[in-house]
Amino acid sequence: MSEEQQEEKKPSGWNTFKKWIPLIVIVIVAFTAYFLGLHKYLTFDNLKRYHDTLTSYAKDYPVLSVVVYMGVYFLGTVFILPEMAILTLLGGMLFPFPLSVVYTVFPATIGACLIFFVAETAVGKYIAQKASGLLKKMQKGFQRDATNYLLFLRLVPLFPFWLVNVAPAIFNVRLWTYTWTTFVGIIPGTAVFCYVGHSLNSIFENNETFSIEAVLSSKVVIALIALGAIIIVPVLIKYIKNRKKKDDD
Repeated sequence: MSEEQQEEKKPSGWNTFKKWIPLIVIVIVAFTAYFLGLHKYLTFDNLKRYHDTLTSYAKDYPVLSVVVYMGVYFLGTVFILPEMAILTLLGGMLFPFPLSVVYTVFPATIGACLIFFVAETAVGKYIAQKASGLLKKMQKGFQRDATNYLLFLRLVPLFPFWLVNVAPAIFNVRLWTYTWTTFVGIIPGTAVFCYVGHSLNSIFENNETFSIEAVLSSKVVIALIALGAIIIVPVLIKYIKNRKKKDDD
């Protein structure tokens, strides 16, 4: 019997179930990691405690360190690890700025795209039909102007990162639009955390007390704000114009 004939004999619900398998795997792994307490290792105290060991390893094995970091960041994005901010600080601590931003943005974007595929395949149509409340508001935003709305959501963290990863897939945003807005939109926030992580090296080495003032000088703050403004101001202007136009229609 051919493979095509065998496929036809499978229960009608099999194809539907196959779509859910990636999502089920992600949920199981995420809950397993949580209950095993793996997330507890990603703490600010551990960054300080293992600073010398981690930085020495990164210097001795620069290529391997980058590969491991990007791999862990990718998995953390896919499995919705809650301590991604600490992981971003770690990247800033281990690698020179702004290379640390590159090493973080790429795996975060790839991981977000995988979540996009999973959400689109498994639950997209069902949730879109049942959308209400917050999701309904997001749906309207994507319908008005998907590109600028998604870029706005990436730049202004009003919603959890995982929700902004899933919602575009539910509401039929194109993959290319999703990919480039994710990549561009997370750069300013990532740059801030990576710079802070880089500044932690001198603080830990000199046993200084951590404070925002110690790592973010006025010049750095102005530069980061300018970076965010360059990206977000045109988006806000276009989004407001498009919204007014839709309301007038």
